[in-house]
Amino acid sequence: MKKHTAVLLVTLTLLLAVSADTANAADNTSSITNVYDVAGADYKSESWSNEQYPVIDLFGDKYVPLFTTNGSIGNIHVNKLAKLILDNNETYTLKDGEKLDLSNGYALEAKQININNEELWFEFSKDGKYITDQIVSASNEGNRTWTVTLDNVQGENNIVVMKVHIKNIFVGAETRVVWIDGIWLTDYTNATTLKVGDKIGEFTLEKIVSGVNTSSMGSLVFENTTGSSLVCNVVGTNYKCDGWSNVAVDTANTADTASTEDIANTADIASTEDIANTADNVSNITDVCNVVSTSYKWVSNEQYPVIDLFGDKYVPLFTTNGSIWDAHVNKLSKLILDSNERHVLKDGEKLDLGQGYALEAKQISIPNKQAWLEFTKDGKYIDDRIVTIDNDKNTTWNVTLDNNIPGENDVIVMRVHIGNVGGFVENNILQYSDVVIDGIWLTDYLNVRTLKIGDKIGEFTLEEIISGENISNQGSLVFKNATGSSISCNVVGTNYKCDSWSNQYPSINLFGDKYIPLLASYGSAWEPHNNPIWQCHVDKLAKLVLDSDKKHLLKTGEKLDLGQGYSLQIKQIDVDGDRALIEFDKDGKYVDDDIILTEPNEHYWTCLRDDIQGEDNIPVLKVYVSKVYQDGKDSIVQIDGIWLIDYANARTLKIGDEIGESTLEKIVSGTNSSNLGSLAFKKTQAADSSSLISKEETGVSTNKNTGLSTPWHLDFLNFITSKFQ
Repeated sequence: MKKHTAVLLVTLTLLLAVSADTANAADNTSSITNVYDVAGADYKSESWSNEQYPVIDLFGDKYVPLFTTNGSIGNIHVNKLAKLILDNNETYTLKDGEKLDLSNGYALEAKQININNEELWFEFSKDGKYITDQIVSASNEGNRTWTVTLDNVQGENNIVVMKVHIKNIFVGAETRVVWIDGIWLTDYTNATTLKVGDKIGEFTLEKIVSGVNTSSMGSLVFENTTGSSLVCNVVGTNYKCDGWSNVAVDTANTADTASTEDIANTADIASTEDIANTADNVSNITDVCNVVSTSYKWVSNEQYPVIDLFGDKYVPLFTTNGSIWDAHVNKLSKLILDSNERHVLKDGEKLDLGQGYALEAKQISIPNKQAWLEFTKDGKYIDDRIVTIDNDKNTTWNVTLDNNIPGENDVIVMRVHIGNVGGFVENNILQYSDVVIDGIWLTDYLNVRTLKIGDKIGEFTLEEIISGENISNQGSLVFKNATGSSISCNVVGTNYKCDSWSNQYPSINLFGDKYIPLLASYGSAWEPHNNPIWQCHVDKLAKLVLDSDKKHLLKTGEKLDLGQGYSLQIKQIDVDGDRALIEFDKDGKYVDDDIILTEPNEHYWTCLRDDIQGEDNIPVLKVYVSKVYQDGKDSIVQIDGIWLIDYANARTLKIGDEIGESTLEKIVSGTNSSNLGSLAFKKTQAADSSSLISKEETGVSTNKNTGLSTPWHLDFLNFITSKFQ
């Protein structure tokens, strides 16, 4: 899901030349000293395209600088702008001759659907008048996009004005239908050309900076009556349609974006002498603290318990109506699958899941959007279900069983997520129906093992079974080896990999307290391109202050205490504009602020800070605003999710550091999603120790002016206030 983290303050980068020692407008007429432009970058996956489009946020409205099909988005007409009307990935269904209203007088009509050639004849019109048409092939993914280019748009030719993506076509006995799952459109007929000296409100266009490449796409520099300047930067933005999109760049300041040099390689965490697999040193280790994956509660609560038992992943038995910490820690089934790989099954086709398990598409009904699935083991029937593609809640089949599960009932053994149902039509005849499966999770429930005190696994003997108590303590198995040293295998909360279920951050339970290893991020819009969680800095830790889905209702001016000196304050609420200005403070001092929109696909604010234990672009706060509304005379903001770390007191651990009676012996860097890294401790003989949360100078200033943390100029605050009125 692509989100613009700050439509008014981030994408529209505000670089105010404010004197460091005064807020007097008369002393603040200097020009901008630095302009940092953000460019788009490609996902590494070759299955996703590079396509982006340039966008500029001009006083709250999104405009697209005119660009062509054969030019780079870094080489555009910065001052020739068309308002962005549509950029969505909603699914539209059109029959033969049916017209889709695109707003502002624009429309798209499915003139004719030719199943024999898998072709669609589309017509694009404005105010009922023909503009252009095209026959679009739906035979393969590469041909499913119609890019509309027109000439003489503000004197420019071959300008991209609309894009349409075809998802599928279907022919029934009496109806022909096409599914469209992506539309991008600009109001090119009302495009405008800006010139130096043009005024927009109280701002005058002072300078037009042309783009030179994808790293510097150009900008418009405005000056208001006080002489302060405002820079509107062009940034690369993703098309929301997955068939086109890649990275959406929501920030236009390199101070908030780490370079490759800033993103530390895992080899930087510790020297090669210090990094070793815990299995190589098992005889001496007394405690192993494992990095775990945990869901943000307000995004998705769905997790499953997992325990890494000497290199293999096992799932403690758990039920649909219990908490994951109620899982039976000593009753374990091996994890066979946790995959978001895409599978397409035709009517009657069977998918081998491994270990003798299989999933069969017994029957598919396209009109009813249903798929009849059957689950088998060694060719024998286990369970079946008719899954309806109605909404996301109904597209997951949870297989729960009572029999053959040692002493337990209603145990979840498999989950299947259905993406779509469709078919292939040739010569006006449906050749076959198929179902798309894009998420499978499966355990080897027929080979469950119940462990008892004294049981041996290799050279280890089970010494203690610790039941889970809550989400922070989900239980563990304690083993002792031949030397008498102990090693703990901790049950951790892990996300389902299926996108419909998961969202994660790294955490480590360190002697009863939860800490967050620092992990650089470019924001949620870059999600597939962000560093994977196993590249977190295992030895650079900040204590978790909050991970809550508790609802908070706040009025304008009201402050919310987050603990540890951190707080949120509602500076202003614009109910009509569906937005709120929220400020983040530490010990009463300003840290950052953002305008959060509650329109579709918005809601989130991720606060990134630099120079946290030498690392940049570290997410320190996440806020989810569900809505703003009017209650009598009061404007209300509803916050449904807050995640916060104590970044001001972060600490870097080194080999030899003591915590309580334990000494840090090894720092094990993460290598993949199954091994996120760990800290290995050894019991010390000495009685005196130092606590992890003892005071230490971190060199981090909570009100450090990085990126958008620059204090606002008084006149510009008045301008922002006027925009809310």
